[in-house]
Amino acid sequence: MGAVVINNYDDLTLYGRTNVKFVPPFALCEGTVVSGGRMEFRATSINDGSNTIRGDIISNEHLYIDYSNIYVDNAMIAGNLYLDDYSNLITYGGYSDNSDCIPLPEFPTANFSQVSSSTNVIVPARTTVYLRPGNYNRIDLNLNSRVIFSPGTYRINTLNFLANNIILYFDQNYNNTQGSINVNVINFNTNNTRFTRFLTLNGLIGNSIFRHKGSSNLNLNKISFDNAIIEAVIIAPNTEVTIINSTRLFGGIYANKIVFGSNSMFQYYKLLDEAGIVPKLPVSEPYDYVFTLEDLNQINNSSELTAFPNPFGVKTLISFNLEEEEFGKVSISDMTGKEILVLKDGILNAGLNTFSFEQENLSAGVYFCTLRTKSRNEMYKLIYLPDKR
Repeated sequence: MGAVVINNYDDLTLYGRTNVKFVPPFALCEGTVVSGGRMEFRATSINDGSNTIRGDIISNEHLYIDYSNIYVDNAMIAGNLYLDDYSNLITYGGYSDNSDCIPLPEFPTANFSQVSSSTNVIVPARTTVYLRPGNYNRIDLNLNSRVIFSPGTYRINTLNFLANNIILYFDQNYNNTQGSINVNVINFNTNNTRFTRFLTLNGLIGNSIFRHKGSSNLNLNKISFDNAIIEAVIIAPNTEVTIINSTRLFGGIYANKIVFGSNSMFQYYKLLDEAGIVPKLPVSEPYDYVFTLEDLNQINNSSELTAFPNPFGVKTLISFNLEEEEFGKVSISDMTGKEILVLKDGILNAGLNTFSFEQENLSAGVYFCTLRTKSRNEMYKLIYLPDKR
């Protein structure tokens, strides 16, 4: 076959240092896939149609294909090709095996140390928080919570995803700054969460870098992207990364092991960038409201019923803290005292409670949020201005 020239890891979409494993079916994929060790295509049965990679596959050991029909541009294998009786490998370009020289690029690294920081951030549910570049000890994200990263470098000892629908925004033109974004995380716990999104805004996907170092025990370093969207470059040389259940990858992943499949797909970010195209996905929505770390600390440390922003034009976040779990009701009423919405009628958690208030066909004016529990009866005035953004 003609030589596959790879100058550096920027030319790759998937690069597994020891293993890349595909679990068909997967959608049409575009980009070069490299395994520093073996490469596997495994399936439980032959699927209708084809499993196609519009690009090259390179394996530094053997290539295994079981119960799969695989279509690629070029295939280069340092070892042997193992096909069962139910499989086919179709190449549109060239094929070689038992090659003496596979030109693998140097694997990207994640060499950084734990930072000395006492800053812990707990992002409440349904909240968007802007974090300035710098050092963080721990960041916990909850249901529907979002973090904005701006140009610069972040060093985080522990990043925890505690619920579904978490978004990390890599905004390369935020707060009057422009440039690339580097997020360096030692311990990253996805905790089997789903619908995660790493979204690049106002820039190129190749300039949104997420590095995961992990522990020295490679068996402990496992992260998964389940029904996710990834518009970033993930560098995790000590980690096993699983990409499943219709995940869409518009970047690159470089990991110790990669498991890819279940109707997922990838598209080579560099081709998109060179064409001047950044994927426009419906999930790339504008920010409704953004907390700073100072705002967040005030909410977490205050027991009072409050709302931010207020006045508000789209929606507002209502919050309060309770000393212990108790039964209660949180509701919204208009100026006449008529109840128009019940946000919660049941058990309220000990600690921080948050509720998003967003109502269509709401008239401009004053409304009231009421908190009633066995120990508290409070009211907070809300001002709705439809033209305020």
